[in-house]
Amino acid sequence: MFRYMHKTAIPIIVLVLSPFVSGFAQSEARCVRGIVTGRDGAPLGSAVVQIEDTATLRIRSFVTGNDGAYYFMDLSPDRDYIIKAHYRNVWGRAKTLSQFDSRKEASVNLKVEALKEQ
Repeated sequence: MFRYMHKTAIPIIVLVLSPFVSGFAQSEARCVRGIVTGRDGAPLGSAVVQIEDTATLRIRSFVTGNDGAYYFMDLSPDRDYIIKAHYRNVWGRAKTLSQFDSRKEASVNLKVEALKEQ
């Protein structure tokens, strides 16, 4: 009887603990959101925001809506990310989301300014 109980107890323990383990792993991830604006401070719709993982060089993209908002989730807390926006052939200044930034939901606003006429 002990042998039978031992074999069935392990799968039950795994099933009981798995929501806690998966919830713990998901809580480790972080996200970043922000608004892309132009020189005048107005939100830029249809801007392309890229986020690059500096360790893997993986790049993800997001196209903003009319409100200029972007959002990236499932970011590793122990990696640095470079975030930049592109609008009508102009790149804005890149910003870094550091691994030392402990916020689970960071806010990084980006500005794209038109090139000066020469």
